[in-house]
Amino acid sequence: MNRAKTKDTFAYFPVKDNMQWVYKEVGGPGLIRVRLEVGPETEQGRELYFHYRDIPEEDMWMRHLRLRDNDVFLVDRFGDEEGPILRLPMSVEQNWAYHTNHHMVVRCYMVEIGDVEIPAGHFEDVIKVEYQYSSGFSEAEFYAPGVGLIGYIERYDDEDKVFQLVEWSEE
Repeated sequence: MNRAKTKDTFAYFPVKDNMQWVYKEVGGPGLIRVRLEVGPETEQGRELYFHYRDIPEEDMWMRHLRLRDNDVFLVDRFGDEEGPILRLPMSVEQNWAYHTNHHMVVRCYMVEIGDVEIPAGHFEDVIKVEYQYSSGFSEAEFYAPGVGLIGYIERYDDEDKVFQLVEWSEE
């Protein structure tokens, strides 16, 4: 059996308050430092709000996310969900689609990558989630068990911007 399929629900998406990651754009000028902040659960105990915050720019949100019904939703600045960007537990060969608030269709594909070597170290059982937007834009995110997002690629007009994890900590 594939080891990636046997991981617990949050192995690839740890929801730990104040966990921090530092990414570097390959060939880029600087570092991107983010911290996960977990908000309070709702009265029903089914929704958990959290967001990535750009550490140097304390007032800048990188992403605002909502965990509901074992899916992770991207939430816009008005609090509206934009569809499930992740399905938990994460396992290979998942695929799904959703409509954004801007009327685009996003097709999501989860595939197993295996071992990955990046500046932050060697990671096993890495899963890649590919997002293909009807506008032509695409991106991919790479997740490792116990760490979460270890890298991502943004593709604009056949030009890739690649970001890799340099370090992370649980504070």
